[in-house]
This record gives sequence, structure tokens and C-alpha cells, in this order.
Amino acid sequence: MPTLGGVNVWVQVDGLRVPEHRTLFDRNKTHVTCFIPSTEGKRFTVHFENVAREDIDVAGYVYIDSLFMDGKLLLASRNRESVQISGRSKAAGKECPFKFAKLKLTG
Repeated sequence: MPTLGGVNVWVQVDGLRVPEHRTLFDRNKTHVTCFIPSTEGKRFTVHFENVAREDIDVAGYVYIDSLFMDGKLLLASRNRESVQISGRSKAAGKECPFKFAKLKLTG
């Protein structure tokens, strides 16, 4: 599970953590990316947990294929509490759940 700035991040499918591969941090250590295995049609959730910062609120944002999906705030007063994002917010309080699509390979 990548940890950045005292925040752990992981993806779950069917309630289980998915292994990360090729985890990369940018030079300034402000962004982290990785690859995860996927199964077409499976829903997934992204989880954040504040493990080190008891003095400051932390925001986590989810981007998929470079597109912003959603974000959550981890309150300093609730250290070690995790939050999850399970889809992209839509109008009228509805959510479009994250779901793995069929991979389109280029040749």
C-alpha cells in the first residue's frame, strides 16, 4: 500500500486489498501512481487512512486515467480513521460506481 505524506492509500475489490505494482512517487513526493490488477466488470473502492498527521487535515483525491473522480477530507481529529471513494459523484447526490472496463490494447 503506498504511503505519501502520512496517508496510506489502497484499492479494494470484493472487500479485499488489491496488490500494487510499479509504485512511483514524483520528484517532490506530492503524487504517487501505481498499477493494479483488474477484472472486467468488477467494482472497486479507493481507501485513504491518515496514519501520521495528528495536527493537520489532509485531502485525498482520486484520478483515474488522468481524470479527476472525487476527493475526501481526512480530519486530523480522527487520526487512523479511513475513508473510501467508491465512484464518481454525479448530479442530485447520485454516484457512478468505479468498475473495471475491458482493456483495449493497441498494437
